[in-house]
Amino acid sequence: MVTAFTGVLITVVTLGVLSATSDTVRTALFSMKMVQRQIAELTSQLQDSREEYADLEKRLFDSQGELIEKQRRTGEAERALAQSSLALKAMEEQVQLAQERASRAEETRRELEQDRDKLQTERAALQQDLEGLQDQRASLEREIEDTRQRLMKVREGWIVARAGEVVAQGPLEAGADEATLRRVLGHMIARARLSLHRNMPAGEPTPEVVLPEGAESQVESYLEAHEGQRVALRLVVSANALRGEAVQVRLEPLESKKIYEAGAVLATRVFPASMDKNDAELSLSTFLRDVGQEAAARGVLRNPLTGDVGEIDAGDLAEGVRRLTASAEPVEMAVVTLGEIFTEGPLRVKLQTP
Repeated sequence: MVTAFTGVLITVVTLGVLSATSDTVRTALFSMKMVQRQIAELTSQLQDSREEYADLEKRLFDSQGELIEKQRRTGEAERALAQSSLALKAMEEQVQLAQERASRAEETRRELEQDRDKLQTERAALQQDLEGLQDQRASLEREIEDTRQRLMKVREGWIVARAGEVVAQGPLEAGADEATLRRVLGHMIARARLSLHRNMPAGEPTPEVVLPEGAESQVESYLEAHEGQRVALRLVVSANALRGEAVQVRLEPLESKKIYEAGAVLATRVFPASMDKNDAELSLSTFLRDVGQEAAARGVLRNPLTGDVGEIDAGDLAEGVRRLTASAEPVEMAVVTLGEIFTEGPLRVKLQTP
C-alpha cells in the first residue's frame, strides 16, 4: 500500500516537475485529458449504442413476430382473396349471362314492338281496304241498278248510240289553224246529230253531242306532232247513250293518206248485151260494192251515216243502167274517181265507158 502510494506520489511529482519545466509535457498532459474525456464520452456512447442495439434486437424480435403474424394474416387474406376472386368471377359470369339474357330480351321486345307496329299498320291498311271495298260495293250496287235500268230501257228500244260507233268523220287540211279546227268540229257535230236523229223515234228531240274537255287541245297537240300533214278526224261514241241523254263522244285524229289520185280507174268490167233493168241495176250495184270493198281494204273509211265507202251520183248510175239495157253489144264500164281520195273518204266515183 505504501509502495503504491509512493509510486503514485513519485509519478505526480514527476509529472508536476515535467509540466512546470516542459511545454510539451504540459500539452501532452492536456491532450491526454481530452482523450480520456473523449474515451469516456465514446464509452458512454458505446454503452448507449449497446443499449439501443439491445432495444433494436428486442424490437426486431418483436417485429419478426409481427411479420410472421402479418404473413400468416396475408396468407389468409390471399386465400380469402382467391376465394373472393373465384366468387367474383362466378358473379361476373352470372352478370354477363344476365346481361346477355337481358339483351336478348330487349331485342325480342323490340322485335315484338316492330311486329305489333307492323300488325297495327296492316290492320289500318286492311281497315281502309275494307272501307274501300264497302264503298266499291255500294258503288257497284248503284252501277248494277243503273245498268239494270238501262238494260230495261235498251230492251224497250231506248238506245240511240252504241259505244265505239263512229257518228261523224271529216278532213282537216294541213296547216289548219284553231279557228278552222273549231269550224270543222262544229260541222262534224252537226253531222253527228243528223246521224243520231235517224235512230230516234218520231217526235223525239235530237240528242246533244258532247266532246270531253281538252279535246281541241288534244288535236292541236297531234297537229303539232304531225305538222304539215292532212288529218282525218272521227267522232266516236264513248258509251252507250239512251233517249233523253247527251251522247258523249271522243275525238280521234288519224293520219289522212291519199289513197287514189283524181281520175284513177279503180276497176273495169264487161257486162252482157241487152240486159233488163233489174239485172243491170243488180250488176252495177255488185260492181260498185266490189270496188268499195277494195277501197276499204286499202284504207278508205266507211261513211258513218250509211256504212258505205263510195258515193255515186244517182243520175250517173241511172245513165249506166240505161246503157246496159239499151246496148245490143257487150258493154265495158270503168269506175273512175272524181278527185283525189283520202283516208276519210268518201270514195266519190263515176261510171265511164272507154
